[in-house]
Amino acid sequence: GVLWLPRFDDVLAVLPSRLRPDDLVLVLGAGDVDALGRALVARGR
Repeated sequence: GVLWLPRFDDVLAVLPSRLRPDDLVLVLGAGDVDALGRALVARGR
C-alpha cells in the first residue's frame, strides 16, 4: 500500500510499526529527504 505523511516526525512515529520483514521503503521528495532514511537506519529499521 501507499502511505503519505506530511512531516518526517510523522513518518518516524508511524512507519516502524507498519514495517514487516522484507518490506521496501521508497522515499521520494526534494530537499533533505535522505535525512529520513538515515533516521530510520539509526533506529534500527
